[in-house]
Amino acid sequence: MKKAAPEAAIKKAPTAKFTGTGNKVALDGIELTEDTSKVAEYPFYETRLKDIDWQAAIDAETPFEDPHFAADITSIYEESLDRRPGIDGWADFVWKRPSEVYGEGNFTLYENIDPSDIKQGKCGDCYFLSCLSSLAEFPKRIQDIFVNDFTNKAGCYAVTFYICGEKKTVVIDDRFPYDEEKKRWGFSRSSQGNEIWV
Repeated sequence: MKKAAPEAAIKKAPTAKFTGTGNKVALDGIELTEDTSKVAEYPFYETRLKDIDWQAAIDAETPFEDPHFAADITSIYEESLDRRPGIDGWADFVWKRPSEVYGEGNFTLYENIDPSDIKQGKCGDCYFLSCLSSLAEFPKRIQDIFVNDFTNKAGCYAVTFYICGEKKTVVIDDRFPYDEEKKRWGFSRSSQGNEIWV
């Protein structure tokens, strides 16, 4: 059994003492320079997530187009990234609205939300879809994401997300990548009829 060190042998940790003004401080006599450069706001906020009057878009009853998410390859693929197998086919997707696939009035936002409704598609976002599936265990949680919980002629939907902990209403249109060869949505979709909540 080891003996405890004599009290005199135990070094006391120095007490932090800050002195100085402006952007220079000293800690126990060591001068530190404070980094005064500001962290730039993530550019996403400069170009995206701007408030959109979704009610006015719905009331107009003309097809709404999300001004921040173009219906083309630039929204789903970044050219500077390495390509994984299968991504080349994404360029062949045609962007369609549910009304073009199912017919006007022949689809719903949701009817019977169930975790087994979710089909993955070609995106490789199983991590996100598994979270969505967990939420679907409690259908009200999925319903609460949608601010306007009905389909509309404008194809405009307001959804609630928490971005960096801040509640944000994000307005989207209903144009999705469609695989003409397989005659189905290119990415995630519902396995239950013509629901578009997935």
